[in-house]
Amino acid sequence: MLPKAYRWVGEIEEIGEFVGGKESEIYGGLARIYERVEKSLDGDQADVKVSREFVEDAKRAREK
Repeated sequence: MLPKAYRWVGEIEEIGEFVGGKESEIYGGLARIYERVEKSLDGDQADVKVSREFVEDAKRAREK
């Protein structure tokens, strides 16, 4: 997901437009997250690092 985050921004925004109304706001938030990941990939990698740590923590939790 991380290397192709830019692809998801438009997709998520389209889903939000389809859903419409107040419920569509969550999709706007998701699109902003993908934008942040994209910028992080091109920049300091801070958000990428947090995402990877989250995934690794979740994997360890499942193993318990």
